Amino acid sequence: MTPPIRRIHLYQHGLGYFERRGPVTGPTLRLEFDQKAMDDVLKSLVVLSLNGGEIHGLEFETPPDRNRSVSKAVLELSDERSLTGLLGALRGQRVKVEAAGESFAAEVLGGVLVEEKQLERVR
Repeated sequence: MTPPIRRIHLYQHGLGYFERRGPVTGPTLRLEFDQKAMDDVLKSLVVLSLNGGEIHGLEFETPPDRNRSVSKAVLELSDERSLTGLLGALRGQRVKVEAAGESFAAEVLGGVLVEEKQLERVR
């Protein structure tokens, strides 16, 4: 069971102080935080035992390294629509494209296959 929040102080610029207090039954206590807040949480987290108990350490999960995940990923592409398949496989990843002496970096959101005839109408 997570101890309840007993005190909250909100400061300017979006800072806040949140105090949880209560008995801990068992060897561990689990607190969950949004991944985006972990940097601030780790910089400011204070853990105290008010009744003489011992605190042996803190553990937290780290998000997977996206670059390592992509480098180990197997991209399966069909012969038909292979570019569309590649874009689908890379969705959500940051990529850098180099062509004709220029480079462009962005996060892949998806792709749309356009025939050259349709492209001529846009130009």
